[in-house]
Amino acid sequence: MKKVTSFLALSALLSFSAGFASDEPHTASVHGPATSETGQPVHGNDCFFSYAITKFATSLGEAGGSGSSLIIVQNLGTCRLKHIDVTDDLSKGQTFASATPTPTKVDPDGDHVRWDDQTIEAGQFAVYTVNVTYGQHTSGWTVTDNGCAFTPWINVQICSSAATQIRGTRPALGRRAGGRGSH
Repeated sequence: MKKVTSFLALSALLSFSAGFASDEPHTASVHGPATSETGQPVHGNDCFFSYAITKFATSLGEAGGSGSSLIIVQNLGTCRLKHIDVTDDLSKGQTFASATPTPTKVDPDGDHVRWDDQTIEAGQFAVYTVNVTYGQHTSGWTVTDNGCAFTPWINVQICSSAATQIRGTRPALGRRAGGRGSH
């Protein structure tokens, strides 16, 4: 497997991979003093804080089936970015199945997934994977999920969305009247 070393390369790879869709990456930036682990300004050290988010999701799903989405958050700045909260809001018709890394919280109805207090080093990115199932009743729907990130260091929430078109379930292969199989 090829190692992907940059956010743009990973985004391009996923954009052109069969079955994944996304909107454009969203960014937020601020220029300010670096801070220590305790949050106090560090004199003489000037940082540029910037981050981007892109959400990818299975472009086609099947009613009663499952799908996945990825949220990629990149630190575009020159210093470590801390206290990042990442969320994923699922559309009606989807049920949360699992996520990697393990979320800090999943709402009881499973439509809001949250990872609190994340840290990303300068120039690095973090990937959050969410797996869902689609309800049997969702045939013909388009479900749009929103992934967001917020850090008080920049104080701007950034979000990205991705849509999945749900088609009907495939008919089961089996025997037709007359004893012949269908295919």
